[in-house]
Amino acid sequence: MTSAAQSTYDAVLWVLRTYGVARLTDDWMLPRLAEFSTEQMRELHAALIRMRPKYPAITDELLSAIEGQTDGTDR
Repeated sequence: MTSAAQSTYDAVLWVLRTYGVARLTDDWMLPRLAEFSTEQMRELHAALIRMRPKYPAITDELLSAIEGQTDGTDR
């Protein structure tokens, strides 16, 4: 399986920590998330958990949605 470029990962992380779940299914985000490997999705989930205290846009809903994609249920 291929994985997204680091710059894509960084951009997705920035958008999600800044705007939260509202941007999770938009036209910009979906193709980029499709590039992520399962490992990158796990890393994204872990990074969002670590950043949560500083970013109010990182909600339980966002974390649940990302977690669902790490185990393949939504991918």
